[in-house]
Amino acid sequence: MPSAPRATALAARRGVLLLAAVGIVHCTWVTATSAQVGRSGKSADSRSTSDGATRYGRGAKHLPPAVTEMRAAILAAVETGDIAELKGAMDLNELKPEFGGPVGLDPIAYLKSLSADGSGKDVLDVLGRLLEGGWASVPVGRDIENNRVYVWPHFAEARLDALTPKEKAELAALVGAETARSIVEAGRWQGWRLSIGADGVWHTFAKVN
Repeated sequence: MPSAPRATALAARRGVLLLAAVGIVHCTWVTATSAQVGRSGKSADSRSTSDGATRYGRGAKHLPPAVTEMRAAILAAVETGDIAELKGAMDLNELKPEFGGPVGLDPIAYLKSLSADGSGKDVLDVLGRLLEGGWASVPVGRDIENNRVYVWPHFAEARLDALTPKEKAELAALVGAETARSIVEAGRWQGWRLSIGADGVWHTFAKVN
């Protein structure tokens, strides 16, 4: 039987080894989670990925306060049914968001021109559905506080060849079955894409072909 001092030392050593093993298991779980996000293009909890990875979320949960405020301002305009009300959210920016229209053309007029009936209501509907759905957070710079851009829909940044049946159904509900099939076959997003910086600046709302 080992002496009391030796027994104490052995017990302490066993404790250190146990803590080390737990740490290895924890690190392995985090790494596996990040790898799974990279392969599947989705995550149940956006906080589980590393700072250099694309994160995924839904609705307002886990968004920075400034992004939440801009999202709320855009949704408030959507709820009015009047596309001209988007001007209030646009005016929160120092520079106007990019809508993909000709230089110098009024953004509201341009969005109306893309509408089926000229009123812009269907464009507002798309905008609302995007912001209520999933988003992707993409690292774009070295600024620790504001180095991410939040993109709607998350499909614009996801691995489209690795979507689950549930995600394929969600994509079809968003853009229609035929367009969803075309997007998956092409392997890239085609449709409206909105982006807001981590500092709350509304960068873009434009169609991607």
